[in-house]
Amino acid sequence: MKEKLGNIANLLNQYRSSHNIPGLTMSIVSNGEIIYKQGFGTVSVDNPFARATADTLFPIADITKNFTATALVHLEETTSFSLDVPVIKYLPYFRTKNGAYDKITTKHILSHTAGFPNDIWIVTLLDKGLYTFSKDMPEYQHIFERFPDMDGQLADLETREDITRYFANTSLEDEPGESWNYCTDAYVIAADVLEKLSGLSWETYVSKYILRPMQLEHTYINPTFDVPDEEKGNYYMKGIGEPTQVPALNNRLGAPTCAIYTTVNDMATYLLNHMHGKGNVLSAPGLAKMQAPIARREAGFSHGLGWEIKQLDGMKMVAHAGEYLGVSSFVSMIPERKFGLTLFCNMDTIKLGKLSERIVKRLL
Repeated sequence: MKEKLGNIANLLNQYRSSHNIPGLTMSIVSNGEIIYKQGFGTVSVDNPFARATADTLFPIADITKNFTATALVHLEETTSFSLDVPVIKYLPYFRTKNGAYDKITTKHILSHTAGFPNDIWIVTLLDKGLYTFSKDMPEYQHIFERFPDMDGQLADLETREDITRYFANTSLEDEPGESWNYCTDAYVIAADVLEKLSGLSWETYVSKYILRPMQLEHTYINPTFDVPDEEKGNYYMKGIGEPTQVPALNNRLGAPTCAIYTTVNDMATYLLNHMHGKGNVLSAPGLAKMQAPIARREAGFSHGLGWEIKQLDGMKMVAHAGEYLGVSSFVSMIPERKFGLTLFCNMDTIKLGKLSERIVKRLL
């Protein structure tokens, strides 16, 4: 294995160089232990001596949804809440413009089978840094053209309940449970359910029942505090020539969809919990429930609760990608082989899922 890991390090150095990625980090877990953690490159293109390490913070973007799903499964295991009960029972003000919204459950939301469209965008644009940066960029103009009064609509959203109520403007594209469509915004509805039933904010619940029991000491939500310089990073948009630095992700209301920052070191511990139950956050049945296929997307590819599930060379891979302005991230597990892998980098549009598959095939 030592020789294989050395070859993987060479692969990552070559990959980073060929894709002009400033910094990339990786960790690997096997048989209940962290067997590899390493950084490659720099956290700043202006300072080649600011090296990326296994403790460099990255926003994990969409992988945050897995923490939200974990919190909802924990709520189900510890209270009378049920993922299979229609959301409207817990949030009587929940509506959509059409369709059987009264049949939508939290399970539908967590598995992206509620019937929502996948391009609502309202939650993503609550990140003021991204909103300001993208407003004059041609590739984002189709979004702003759809919402002539975007500034006014965003100003009306002050709580997560407001976002749930906003769905009254959204039309369902399918009957709940009949199809798969990735909807980032809907995860705020799931967080609203969590908050109303627990009496705690999503941030407090995740910190109390997930981050602390798992001892994720370098995992934060929208970090606006003083972080040691050696843990900070800059984030870049891929372009022609030198990468362009972009604002760091910060989305207070949309945090349940995207705004956890962590390290590959902490994420390795998180994967160990989801494979081995370390930290005692969820029961074995709860972990299995999250990793069970619910929504078939295509042959050999489905979605569970906060996890993507696919087949790789006859092995079940449980994974999730994160993509956002300036960052790419990917986590994957092969539960039957007790193997897990995390990859983060400070550049967007990098397909780390493909790289992850190459590494898994070489090691297993």
